[in-house]
Amino acid sequence: PVKRYIPAPSAWIVIVKEPSPKAVGPRETGKDAPGRSTFSQCFPVATPALASHNACVPVHKLRETRRSDRLSPRSLMPASAVKLFTTGYARSVLGGTARRATRLVGTGIVDPATGEWLGEWALELNGDPSLERAEGSGPTLYDLASQLASAGVRRLSGPLQVQSADGPATAVYPAVWSPRHMGRLFAPLVGPLTLHENVIWVTVQPGQRVGQRPRIIATAPLGIGSLVTVTAATSRSRRARLRLRPRKGGWVVTGTIGIRAGSRRLAATASDPKTVLDAAWAMALSEAGIVWNRSAKMPISLDGSPRVLAEVASPPLDSLASEINRRSLNLGAELLLQWAGGRINGPAYLMAHIQEVIG
Repeated sequence: PVKRYIPAPSAWIVIVKEPSPKAVGPRETGKDAPGRSTFSQCFPVATPALASHNACVPVHKLRETRRSDRLSPRSLMPASAVKLFTTGYARSVLGGTARRATRLVGTGIVDPATGEWLGEWALELNGDPSLERAEGSGPTLYDLASQLASAGVRRLSGPLQVQSADGPATAVYPAVWSPRHMGRLFAPLVGPLTLHENVIWVTVQPGQRVGQRPRIIATAPLGIGSLVTVTAATSRSRRARLRLRPRKGGWVVTGTIGIRAGSRRLAATASDPKTVLDAAWAMALSEAGIVWNRSAKMPISLDGSPRVLAEVASPPLDSLASEINRRSLNLGAELLLQWAGGRINGPAYLMAHIQEVIG
């Protein structure tokens, strides 16, 4: 047998590639299939977080089904099955219509003469996997900024403050994921402090002449161009040999790109999501017509009642779950697990849910 490891929600699943029995159809499981086990194998969950629960994920060689109830030719991998369990658990706790909120909160008032916000303010991020989502169809920081502008705010002072509704606004690399995957696109930092799936994109095109530096023509999220330095050069060819490397406070584009090559999009994980958030928030405020003075101190609040100044929400959980399973999105599954079960007890609650479902 051939073994390999792939990341899954708070777990590492060992995949054993070996001849499998004939797949049981969707109407032939459990009691409807006498003498045939619903699950063909039991995959141990090799993670400290779940080891004390004797965690074992039984996975049958079920194939993905379409709406027409016909079977797809592609079988589910065990890690994908764990994502199905995770999204199912989250739905059982939160409901299919639940939405994850991102807010701008503050204590103060708007100066009607200048439009300046007089008081404290902070962004509240709660781990919405769709915030500034790479695939679109999610809420954006501009949505928050435009709501603030509609309330009459034209000036904002003070450094960025970030908080979460259920603890520190952080993003970390899960301890149960293999260190060798750190920095790879499918294994970004996970936590409430998440935007654009904690991945950045930089699109560059060749310079106008050989020897010139390539030009950045697009970034995602918007506004992070100030964090990217380009040291690459334009060469006499059609090939592109570019790399996006991390550096202190951002990234650097190195290598070469042919003058006759098309544009190239480079991607990397965000090692410091707060720096990315700071740059993206500055762009959102600017586009909404709000001047942000980061270096100034926040004015003393004239109103001691904290309130929500602006709020956006994710698509319904059912929509999030569908995309997470379709894309096999590790970050999304982890965030749903934290949302439904908490940052500490989520894995234990998930295993209890799995045992209840499979008996």
